[in-house]
Amino acid sequence: MRLRRERITLRRGGLMIALLGLLAAGPWSAAPARADADALWNKVVQVCVKSDPATDPANPCDVVNHAADYVMVKDICGPTQYLLLPIRRLSGIESDALAPTPGNHAANYFAAAWQNRSHVAARAGRDLAPEDYALALNSIDRRSQNQFHIHIDLARPDLRAALLPYQHDPVGAWSLFRYQGHDYHLTRLTDLTHQNPIEIVRARVSAAKGVMRHQSIGLVGATFDDKTTGFYLLNSEFNGTADGSGWAEELEIDHPRSDCQYRRSPAP
Repeated sequence: MRLRRERITLRRGGLMIALLGLLAAGPWSAAPARADADALWNKVVQVCVKSDPATDPANPCDVVNHAADYVMVKDICGPTQYLLLPIRRLSGIESDALAPTPGNHAANYFAAAWQNRSHVAARAGRDLAPEDYALALNSIDRRSQNQFHIHIDLARPDLRAALLPYQHDPVGAWSLFRYQGHDYHLTRLTDLTHQNPIEIVRARVSAAKGVMRHQSIGLVGATFDDKTTGFYLLNSEFNGTADGSGWAEELEIDHPRSDCQYRRSPAP
């Protein structure tokens, strides 16, 4: 491993309203007990797959892709935040079904989430560059739901500058990145066609003899100074304290609970 560097730096109406505050664990609590942990599975996935959102206005999801095994739904909190969820039952980042098997790669849900980022731009009402997006998968310690879901939203405005010093890192090399007072392992990716963030993090965690359920994954788009595009992959681990570690959602803008409402279409 190279020398480490540190730099400081949820369709409409009542159905989705019932999910207020249940979709993501905040950084203030290590084990949110108030949530219906199966809400995303029972009230989103199980409802969305019964119809086609293109022809059924009552379907809460914007996208239902049976072939690729995912749905996309607007989260009820935050003006631009979306969630991608598998159609099959997967608990979360620790699920063994996300591990590659001999001769086969695991499903790349991060690639699917990135392909659907235009929903965030539509809500934002402006064109967005790769570095304006952040994707987040929280650890078991920082989530309220037992159905795998990736948060897709705008990246925090200061992330671009904080990540620039790493744009020349060799692909596959890991560095230490410190953000919001939390330590991340950071590596640079060039594409998501051949690079699966979950597989890459699993390999790092396995080599370090870590525990996958305590990991979180952040993926931030990038435009490098040679005008090529790619990603920064960030992996943090819950450290057993109440300080917000293991919560990659902190890479995204705040999702204020004062504006919680759900409108599938049209976007503002």
